[in-house]
Amino acid sequence: MIFANPALLGMLKIPALDVFVDAPFDCCPNPFYQFLIFMIYDHATSSYVPILYALMTSKCKKAYWQVFNQVAVLPQRKIKVRTYCTDYEIALMDQIDVQFGGLNGCTHVDCFFHRKQAW
Repeated sequence: MIFANPALLGMLKIPALDVFVDAPFDCCPNPFYQFLIFMIYDHATSSYVPILYALMTSKCKKAYWQVFNQVAVLPQRKIKVRTYCTDYEIALMDQIDVQFGGLNGCTHVDCFFHRKQAW
């Protein structure tokens, strides 16, 4: 289940997106397993803007693929992600690469918060 503000979806058309994705599971209502937040860095305001939210029933590759596949078709053109910042969940990073990496690729940027937690 994906929720988005139609007025903000136009930001997905920015030529080289810097994306932050977080998927906490401790604040999600039943019967869902986790809550995914997809944010885009807005250079005009120097802030991350939450573009959409998704309620997910699991955190497997297929579940992430389903969410990012829907995100990819929302702007009615190919989304071009330059960098993305996430935690170190392999399934999440893999599916961002699958959906938005393409031939040009996109670069994973370490999340300082999650790096500190891993130490």
